[in-house]
Amino acid sequence: MEELYNQLNKDGKYTKTFEEFQVQFGTPEKSKKLYSALNQAGDYTKSFDDFKVQFNVLPEGVIELTDEQVGKTNDSASGSSCGVRKQYGFTIGKWFIGIKRD
Repeated sequence: MEELYNQLNKDGKYTKTFEEFQVQFGTPEKSKKLYSALNQAGDYTKSFDDFKVQFNVLPEGVIELTDEQVGKTNDSASGSSCGVRKQYGFTIGKWFIGIKRD
């Protein structure tokens, strides 16, 4: 989703924050509207399934954390992160249940 957001933001097609973008389009159901608009404009010509895979549209309740967000929520022993790492998971109340993927 962040890659798509960055491109739309760069092109001036979306001017709100990434967090607002995630709220507005961060689930398959919500991203369908965005996909349809991009598809009708000819900006994205592949299938909706391809769109979900390419832009990492996660199911409702599953969230993606960047290294920066992980650092804010989880004090690591080294205090820094190396490379690109994302964490996936879901929230239950105030708790984040994470699944780490490299």
